[in-house]
Amino acid sequence: MSQASTVSHQESPIHSGDLLPHTPSPISRTGSTRNDLRLWELQHKKTEEGADVETLGITGDIQNRFTLAAKRDGIVDALYEADEENNLDLHNDGIDENYQASNVHLHRGDLVEISYRPASLGIFVRLIGNEVQFLSMEGKIAARTRSTVFYFSVPHFVPRSEVDPLLPYFPDSILEEEDPDKRKLLTDNSIPSELTASLLKAMSDFKTSTDDIYRKHAETLDNAYETLAKNDTTHKTTTEITKALLGDSALPEINKPALWAVHRSLDQGELGFRMDLKNHRRTEKFEILGKHRIAQFRQVQKWVREYQESTVTGANNSLPAQNPIPRFIKRARILIQESRKHRELTNQGRIGPTTTNSDSKSTTRFTGDRRLNLHGFLSDEKILIDFLLAWCAQRHFKLGTSFSSVGPILVRAVGLYDDFELDQAAAFTLLQELGVVAPWELAGHFNPSLALQDYITDPHNAKRTETLKSEASRRSQSLDEKDVMRSFRRDWGEADVFCIDDLGASEIDDGISLESISNNNMEYWVHIHVANPTAFFSPRHPLGKYAAQEMNNIYLREKTYTMLMEIAQQFSLDRGKPTLTFSARLNTSGEILASKIAPGIIRNVHHITPKMVSKVLRRVKTDETPDPRLTVGGNVPEEPSPDPVEVKFTKSQVDTLRQLHRLANARRSHYRTRVMDTGRFTLNRSDPVSIIPKHLANGHAPQKLKRLDHDPIISFKSLPTLDLSVKECIPKDNAPVEDFDIVSPLMVLACEVAASWCSQRNIPVFYRGVIPHIDAEKGPKKQTQFTDEAVAAYFATVSERSFLGKVVLQDTPIPHSFLGIDAYVQTTSPLRRYGDMVAHWQIESALRYEALTGKSLIDNPNHDDFALAISRDEIKAKVLAYDTRCKEIYIAQQDSNLHWLLQLLFRAHYFMEGELPKTWRVFVTGHLTRPYGHGCRGQGVISELSQWGLLRDNEATREAGGMHKGDWWECALSDVNVFWRRIIMKPLRLIERTAIIDEHEPLRKPSMLDGWRTITGQEIGKMVT
Repeated sequence: MSQASTVSHQESPIHSGDLLPHTPSPISRTGSTRNDLRLWELQHKKTEEGADVETLGITGDIQNRFTLAAKRDGIVDALYEADEENNLDLHNDGIDENYQASNVHLHRGDLVEISYRPASLGIFVRLIGNEVQFLSMEGKIAARTRSTVFYFSVPHFVPRSEVDPLLPYFPDSILEEEDPDKRKLLTDNSIPSELTASLLKAMSDFKTSTDDIYRKHAETLDNAYETLAKNDTTHKTTTEITKALLGDSALPEINKPALWAVHRSLDQGELGFRMDLKNHRRTEKFEILGKHRIAQFRQVQKWVREYQESTVTGANNSLPAQNPIPRFIKRARILIQESRKHRELTNQGRIGPTTTNSDSKSTTRFTGDRRLNLHGFLSDEKILIDFLLAWCAQRHFKLGTSFSSVGPILVRAVGLYDDFELDQAAAFTLLQELGVVAPWELAGHFNPSLALQDYITDPHNAKRTETLKSEASRRSQSLDEKDVMRSFRRDWGEADVFCIDDLGASEIDDGISLESISNNNMEYWVHIHVANPTAFFSPRHPLGKYAAQEMNNIYLREKTYTMLMEIAQQFSLDRGKPTLTFSARLNTSGEILASKIAPGIIRNVHHITPKMVSKVLRRVKTDETPDPRLTVGGNVPEEPSPDPVEVKFTKSQVDTLRQLHRLANARRSHYRTRVMDTGRFTLNRSDPVSIIPKHLANGHAPQKLKRLDHDPIISFKSLPTLDLSVKECIPKDNAPVEDFDIVSPLMVLACEVAASWCSQRNIPVFYRGVIPHIDAEKGPKKQTQFTDEAVAAYFATVSERSFLGKVVLQDTPIPHSFLGIDAYVQTTSPLRRYGDMVAHWQIESALRYEALTGKSLIDNPNHDDFALAISRDEIKAKVLAYDTRCKEIYIAQQDSNLHWLLQLLFRAHYFMEGELPKTWRVFVTGHLTRPYGHGCRGQGVISELSQWGLLRDNEATREAGGMHKGDWWECALSDVNVFWRRIIMKPLRLIERTAIIDEHEPLRKPSMLDGWRTITGQEIGKMVT
């Protein structure tokens, strides 16, 4: 018997009186469902009611994902992705077709919808530390955490000069105050009426105008779905919808009050419109569900009402014969009872692993090619299943609407979940027991905006995607004959091109070579050769259109979804393959003296691994000891990958690699030196866990089986400890950093060369850069002090994160202050990123023009007689969609990492499939000002997992005076909930308290700028023990 079914659902209630002004009130009943929903919404950066982190009273740095530093374009990808992870929340300002990066942040004087039910407005005043502060419509101070998602704003609503006088009346921090009475005093802090009168009147007038527009056009707005919906799912912006509903004769002009009236109407409607919840302020985009699917949802609601009426009256014969619910219940009970013979039911949103011993060659093995297993269900039963999936995994139904109650009624009607909260987790458990979804399935994969091909449930969307994919594949059979750059390619002959990638990599995007300069041993040409598929098809080719839809490869643990399908391997770098080569002339200090771009063909290609390079550079044998693993589901089978070919380097090739290594390190130090001027510090975190679901890679997906007899093997590669440090951006005394990664800094170099080349010619591409937040302030003046340098540096970095700005994309160059680069555009991975393909198409068209005309576009910035492959207007239209899609994919990949870790912990903890540590070390990063539920009052990082967890409040914490930032606690694993993506720890013993609670205790001032210092979790462990 497992432990899973015994886990308690006891909750501590959240009291509406504890909430700040304008925070949406929680539903009246208490229990785990609402709080789990809040946590789910927090982790996914989205809500159904606009709930924010402050509703839970969560302070500190709340993230349930760690930065995934890409192995290829390591420096920039790590910085970009870390920034996106940390800033994916607040600074998504309203952006239209004229979007520029300067509009990304909220600015003092912007009007913001700060709560949704009831709707309330506030004027943005400042971002201070982890807190966003507003002047509310009631004249009070409202605060939200920086991870709150806002869906509507009016930029530059009032002049910032009218808001500046309010600053002295705003407290340094509201959310850090644990006492609700003191917090209320802070929010009620009286501001002289003469300072707020004009601002309050402006907000009141805006809301009155909005209400007037709604009353005047109520019937039109209430019937918006019937007016706009098509048979297929479509997408429109708020502006487009407003023009369609209220434009022309209805309104003389489309103004901001009209936009908010439409936005509120659509958001508060029951069904039909779905916001892009992560990026709506930027995109203004609504998904309008197709009429066919909405009709099915309404049909299910009708069936449920009929079933309820017959149940209440006891007149079963009154139920129409065509109502499928009784038949569905009967079939469901049979399937569920059969499932429970082999898989234990748990209340963790997941059923247990199979108790059936299966042969490793069983054909019932589940694969990554996932389809909903609906075999045996009748058509009307499939409609019921689709409704449950739309409720529990796709989040189609807003909380508090009549449709949100249908799912719980269906789950209760089955009659086998009496001890469960009737929430989304219970519904997803039901679908697992029916065999519709696999027991290891991630609900987030069904997210419609992610649009994973195996998880599209709308048949119209699925058919459209499949048609486009088939046409792209069919039209890509003869691409070899269509090289538009053939006449301009340089043959690189016998130049050694090193493609450095992991063994078994199927798509090799880039290689590097070195060219000496005669009679000059202080300067070299470094060439970065990049795969060049775009020379063989245009953006309007079906393959180009398909890539534009997919936009990027998606690397999930169980499967990779490729943007270019199998065609990518056709252009993977090898001998005789075409390239677009980005070249820079460097001196030994890493300075760029000249640069150029040229198409070419590489001949002398060497495929080597980073480990091989390390052997050459170290001149010693590398450690071949296999990494320790934590595994559930059986022994990890040996991978059928070929043995690496033992490469014997010539002396010339070894010298080339060593010189490339020196130049790469020079560039790395060069970036750090320039970044130092911006005050940039990076938080050094361990790589995310390595989860390997081995049995998802092979076998046959079941077509008729409701019971899956084989669980995937999941292997956690090593148990890293928390790497808690702040690195100074330049080593002490300018000493070179010993780093054997050649590739990353040279990929950044290629991207810098490309951006400079395009910038000089006024070529629109997806430039990437950083916009600082001018209205952000450091955290509260009176902050917690710490006795430990590493801990102090960690929290200082987290606090100062707000000033670092946000990585954005736009069609014109923008400085990338994180790297100290004037312009930057990703160009080194066109086999897996659509933005890189766009850059290649633009560069190729410019190269052809300059070669054929003998004219440089530097002298023709207006492109008078030149047509780019993609016009500036098209780039403007694509840039925001590409930016948001990249974030969606990044989050999905991080979610997949976390999901498989939780699966492993779930099976090891509750079903004893693997041996877990008896205790874990947790670093406390924040607290909950009110209990979240399950007795949790704190949150922090589990050192051995490099993952976030919640901490229960218990006798041990009370004896220690509570949990404080900077604490190290020894904990036991208490609860793992895969569906709600939650790890709960039970504190056992306080290891060390680094926070100075007594303000009068003398401080040892921490030094963040004392050389290049990295303090690992192991080192901290030695210090504290």
